[in-house]
Amino acid sequence: MRFKSQIPFYRNIPIAFFLFFFFTGNDGFAEGREDSLKHILRQIHYDTLNVETLLQLARNSEAGDLTAAADYYSQTLNYSLEKKERGTVLNSLGMIYLRMGNNTSALQKFREAEDIFAEQNDSTMLGRVYNNMGVAGYWLGNSNQALANYHRALDIRRALNDKKGVSKVLNNIGMIYQDWGLFTDALSWHQQALVAATEAEAPYETAYTYSNIGITYKKLKKFDEALKSYRKGHSYAVMVDEQNRINSYFSSFFGDLYTELGQQDSALHYYEDALDYSKRINNNNRLALANHNLGKIYFTLGEFQLAKEHVNLSYSAAVENNYVSLEPDNLFVLSELAEQEGNTGEALSFLKRATVLRDSLFNADKLSKFNDLQIKYFTEQQNRENLVLKQQNEIQEIAIRQQKVKTRILIISGIFILGILFFIARSRILLKRLSDRLEKSEKELMKVNAGKDKFFALIAHDLKSPFNGLLGVTEILSENFDELPPNQTKKLILELKKSVSNVYALVEGLLSWAQIQTGKIEYRFEKTDLFNLAKEVTEQLETSAKNKNIKLEQNVGENTFAIADEKSVSAVFRNLISNAIKYTNPGGEVKIEAVKKDGFMEISVEDNGTGMSAGKLKKLFKITKIVSEEGTARETGTGLGLILCKEFVEKNRGRIWAESEPGKGSRFVFSLPAVE
Repeated sequence: MRFKSQIPFYRNIPIAFFLFFFFTGNDGFAEGREDSLKHILRQIHYDTLNVETLLQLARNSEAGDLTAAADYYSQTLNYSLEKKERGTVLNSLGMIYLRMGNNTSALQKFREAEDIFAEQNDSTMLGRVYNNMGVAGYWLGNSNQALANYHRALDIRRALNDKKGVSKVLNNIGMIYQDWGLFTDALSWHQQALVAATEAEAPYETAYTYSNIGITYKKLKKFDEALKSYRKGHSYAVMVDEQNRINSYFSSFFGDLYTELGQQDSALHYYEDALDYSKRINNNNRLALANHNLGKIYFTLGEFQLAKEHVNLSYSAAVENNYVSLEPDNLFVLSELAEQEGNTGEALSFLKRATVLRDSLFNADKLSKFNDLQIKYFTEQQNRENLVLKQQNEIQEIAIRQQKVKTRILIISGIFILGILFFIARSRILLKRLSDRLEKSEKELMKVNAGKDKFFALIAHDLKSPFNGLLGVTEILSENFDELPPNQTKKLILELKKSVSNVYALVEGLLSWAQIQTGKIEYRFEKTDLFNLAKEVTEQLETSAKNKNIKLEQNVGENTFAIADEKSVSAVFRNLISNAIKYTNPGGEVKIEAVKKDGFMEISVEDNGTGMSAGKLKKLFKITKIVSEEGTARETGTGLGLILCKEFVEKNRGRIWAESEPGKGSRFVFSLPAVE
C-alpha cells in the first residue's frame, strides 16, 4: 500500500537538504548517524525521503543487526516503488534472510525478485537472483533445483563477462558435487572458479574458492593439499572487509581438517573461534554448524555433557530453520551419546530418524532425477537461447542496413587518415631509432677506443721497464766484461735472460690479444672432452707444481663434455692453473673441478694461496686495469693472461669470474655450454 503525504512537499525541503549532506557527508559524523536517521524518519512524510531513509538505515544495520536490517527493508516494501527498485529491495531482503539462516523466507523473496527482473528483462539482476535462489535451495536440501538455478545464473554471468559472478556460481555448483560424493568433478568446478576469480583480481572470491578446493582435497584424504589451500585462502581473506564472516568459515575449515588429522586440541580451538565469529555476525546457520562441530569434538574428547549441550543447540536450530542436511548429522551424534549413557532405546530411535532423513536427502533415484533434469534444462535453455538469438539477429540486421552507408564512409575516411598518420609516425620512429643507434654506436666506439688507448699506454710502460733493464745489463757487460768476476758475469747473464723472457711473454700475449681483436683466430665449436683437457694441462704443469711442493688435484670426471673450441679452452686451463701454482705457497694445493649447472659446465680452479683484496678483485679481467704481481717464489708475469682468458671464454659463449679473500686463497670459475 502507499501512504499519502500529510503535508506539502515544499515543507520537507529543509529536511531533504539536510538528508543530502547527511548521506554524502564525512565519515567523522558516523557516530549517532543511525539515531539521526530514525529521528528524520519520524519527522518527514514525503514517500521518497522515507524510502531513502529506510534504505540507508537498512544498509547501516547490515554489518551488526541483521534483524533490524530485515525490518527496514520490509518497511520499504510498503511504499510504492518502481519495479526495478522493488526487485532490488526484495533481493537485498532475501540476502539478509540468507545470512540469518532463514532460508525459506530468503527463497520466497528471491522468487518475487525473479518475477520482477524477468519482466524487466534485466539480465544482470537475474544472474544474481538465480544464484541466490540456488544457495537458498541448497541449504533447504533441494540440490536438484539449486543446480538448475546455478546453471541459469552461470549462463547469464558468462554472457555478461562477469568474472566475479562466474567464480561464485562455479563454486556453488562444485559444492553440490561435493555433497553427492563426486569429489573429482567437484574439484574441476572449483578449479574453474579459481581461474575466474584470479582473472577478476577478486580477493574475496579467491579466498572462497581456495576454501572449497581445500574442502574437496580433505574429502579426497589429501590433507597436505587441503591445508595448503586453506592457508592460501586465508591469506586472501585478510584483504576482505568482512573479517568476522570470513573467519567464521575458515575457523570451521581448519577445525574440520585438524579433526581428520586426529589433532583434537587444535580442532577444538578453531571450532570455538568459529562459534565466537558466528555469534558476532548473528548467523543462525553458522551458529548451528559451529555447535554441531563442537559437540562432535567434545564427544571425541570424552566431554559427553558438553557434547550433548552443543549438539542439542545445533539440532534445535536445524529443526527451527529447516537445515535439513544438519538434522541427520546431529541425530547421529545424539544416538552415539545416548548409547554412551547406556540408553539403548533412545540411541536406536535417534539412529532410525537420522537414517531416514539422510536417505531422503540423497539416493540413486534422486541422482537419476538430477541427470534427467539437467538434460531437460539444457535442452529448454538451448531452445530459448536460439529463439532469443533469432529475434536479436533480425533486429541487428535492420540496424546494420540503416548504418551501412554511414559506416562505410566513416571507415574509408578513418583508414585514409590513419594511413597518413601511420606513415608520418613510422617515419619519425624510424628516424629516431636510426639516430639512437648511431648515437649509441658512437658512444660505444669512443669507449672502446679510450679503453684501447689506455691499454696500449700500459703495454708501452710495461715494455719500457724490461728494456731499461736490458740496456742496463748489456751496458755493464760491454764496458766491464773483462774486469767482472765469473760469478758476477753469470748473475748478470741470468738477469738478462729473465728480462728477455718477460719481454717475449709480454709480446706473445699482446700478439694473441691482437689476433682475437682482429678476428684472425678461427674457432671450432664442437663436443670437447673437459676431462682430457684438464688431465693434459695438469700433466704439463706437474713439474712446476712439484718444484714448489704443491699438490695438484684434477677432479674433473670422465665423460665431462662441453660445446667449445678445444685450443682456446686449453689456453684458459693452462693460464688459470699456472696462476694458481704461482700464487700458492710451498706445501699448498690446487684443485680443478667441473659441475653442470643450468645448461652450462662450470669449471673451477681453486687454490689456498695468498688470495687478494676486494679492490684488486674488481680490477681483474679489465683491459684498462692490468694486474701483475710476483708469485710466492718471486715468479713474474705480464698481467695479460686473465684478459686473454676472458676474451677466450666469451668467444666460447661463456663467462668467467673470481672469488678470493686475502690469506685464504682464490677460486677462478668459467662456464661453457654443456652437451645436452
